[in-house]
Amino acid sequence: MIRSIFRFFFKSFFWISALLGALIIFLGLYAYFKEAQPNVMAVPNNALLTVELSDGFVEHKDGNLLQELFMGKQKSLFDLTQGFYNAAADERIKAVAIYLTSPGLGFAQIQEIRDAIQAFRATGKKVYLYSDSLGYGETGNSMYYLASACNEIWVQPIGTVGLTGLQLESPFLKGLFDHLDIKPEFAQRKEYKSFAEMYTHSGPTPANTEAMQAIADSLMSQMVQGIAKDRNLSPSRVEELVNEGPYLGENALSVKLIDRLAYRDNIKEWIEDDLSRKLQLYEMDDYAQILANERSKAKGDKVALIFDSGMILRDGSLVNGSEEFINNDETHRNVMTAINDNNVKAIVYRISSPGGDPVASQSITHILLKANEAGKPVIISMGDTAASGGYWIACGGSKIVAQPGTLTGSIGVLSGKFSLKGLWEKIGVNWSKINVGENGGMWSFNEDFTSQAWVRINQYLDYIYQRFIALVAKARNLPLDKVEKVAKGRVWTGEQAQALGLVDQLGGLEDALRLARSEAGLPEDAPIAIIPKPKTLAEKIVALISGEDMLNYDGFLSHVAAPFITLIKELSLLSKLFAGAYSIEAESISAQKL
Repeated sequence: MIRSIFRFFFKSFFWISALLGALIIFLGLYAYFKEAQPNVMAVPNNALLTVELSDGFVEHKDGNLLQELFMGKQKSLFDLTQGFYNAAADERIKAVAIYLTSPGLGFAQIQEIRDAIQAFRATGKKVYLYSDSLGYGETGNSMYYLASACNEIWVQPIGTVGLTGLQLESPFLKGLFDHLDIKPEFAQRKEYKSFAEMYTHSGPTPANTEAMQAIADSLMSQMVQGIAKDRNLSPSRVEELVNEGPYLGENALSVKLIDRLAYRDNIKEWIEDDLSRKLQLYEMDDYAQILANERSKAKGDKVALIFDSGMILRDGSLVNGSEEFINNDETHRNVMTAINDNNVKAIVYRISSPGGDPVASQSITHILLKANEAGKPVIISMGDTAASGGYWIACGGSKIVAQPGTLTGSIGVLSGKFSLKGLWEKIGVNWSKINVGENGGMWSFNEDFTSQAWVRINQYLDYIYQRFIALVAKARNLPLDKVEKVAKGRVWTGEQAQALGLVDQLGGLEDALRLARSEAGLPEDAPIAIIPKPKTLAEKIVALISGEDMLNYDGFLSHVAAPFITLIKELSLLSKLFAGAYSIEAESISAQKL
């Protein structure tokens, strides 16, 4: 019996070791072949740069090796747009062909790509876009808005153009909670801080409706104006086309929304006919890698570029390097690296965040202000969203740049929890309680807030709110009463925020980089240094073998058990939010149907 057990463990150990050895050899071979990156001379002199726009894009994050092997490499919005800007000045690249499927991009991200496309077109070069269908059985506004920035739009003969207008939707769950005897207990500062209303109300308040309508009108106006300009149509005509959509391919062609009905396999031939020259295909992914290699070798004075995306947290032990979370400790290290580098003369801090912990937000704001004090101007570049805690952080910069469609502001605060006391009574569950201190059970899900607890919560909300508007007033050089008028927890688009003095300049990350070089007195072509420096394949292998990546949420285990990990993360965040751990909510527009 004992011998059989030892034999079993020996065989198990042997096969596990063999599999690990095979995996390491495989990874070594992978690294050997992949480390030979495309050579800049490999770009042909008559290149047609091809771009695949599918799935979602992250701002700019390095995935670990197992993630890349089994799930594919993450697509970087920064790499994509930099590819367009550099290709504009690259004489070897004659045109760009975009293959668009379902990119899963936010409104401001689309504007970021549109800006890059138009910069390429400004040199006289052409961009062609092909899609089987620009929305089929669903709205295709975002796809068409992106496509309209190109010289020509081609759609498959039975494809459609889903230009229908946009809709913003939010659920209201009070009826459900009443049925379950769950009591949402939340307080907010102030009337536009509407996140918790989905739990506490049966429908939107007048303030909520006012803010959402203003956002919808602003986004719609931006889309109409952009399409009108790029398709050489009047805004009123575009509004008519939106109201008459969606369109079959032939109808879209007749009203000049697209330029040709075609199939993908004919594209290269037709582009060659249009340009009257032979072209060689070259992938944007390879071109972006060349640019990344050049950035890594750049010497001398430079601009540091730091990316942060997601919910803002203090406890970041399991979220380092994740696109879903911002860890203030990690951000502090990255900014300090830039401060201590004598060659870094300016910092661009790219943030895309719906908000989070006010303490963590203030910690990041503090270190950004410290960088400014060290003589290194910090330019804030806002991504799709920089609301609530995201805007709190932005106040640490010397200048703020946002896209017209960036959701920003939400200068306010909320806190609260769900009381499950009624639910437990309804289903016959009893909880024993032992308290030490009058407020020992204050954040328990199993009881309501006491009157004393509500006094403390409201004192806290008043304190945080006053700190927030005072911070904004000082950072934006605005009178306190003016900040109060535009605060109250209200979300604005970047276009609206600029008019209110909350944003300095409209534009994307490229505009922020240009501004940073100017503020620091650097030449227009001063290099960019991404912090932390992206890992090489060899470094990723070391991280994998050391177990570093296996402990990260972005590691292999998170993808093997992705549905379970996602559920656990969401429940964890919700429980912390309901327990009052985050007083600045994750401000978002639910189900933006673009």
